[in-house]
Amino acid sequence: MSKSIHEVSSDLCDKYEDLKESVREIQRLLREPTVPELTRQRAESYWLAHIRQALDSDHSYLGGSMFTMEDTMREIDRVCSPTTEEEE
Repeated sequence: MSKSIHEVSSDLCDKYEDLKESVREIQRLLREPTVPELTRQRAESYWLAHIRQALDSDHSYLGGSMFTMEDTMREIDRVCSPTTEEEE
């Protein structure tokens, strides 16, 4: 059976928070003294930057994603609770 739009919204929000926590944990791991500095810098400059930019605009990187996970959640939320003409 398909999930309701509210269930999808809630699940996406949970996964978004999980992903943000995973990124924070990855950053902590990369700062371990046993990780070579150049390796950490490359990870943070390339693949970690792509992940962060795909999640939302709350990052220190230049640029960003044209459509983030946060944007997706906002669109779904608008479907869940559409505004009336009076609110616009």
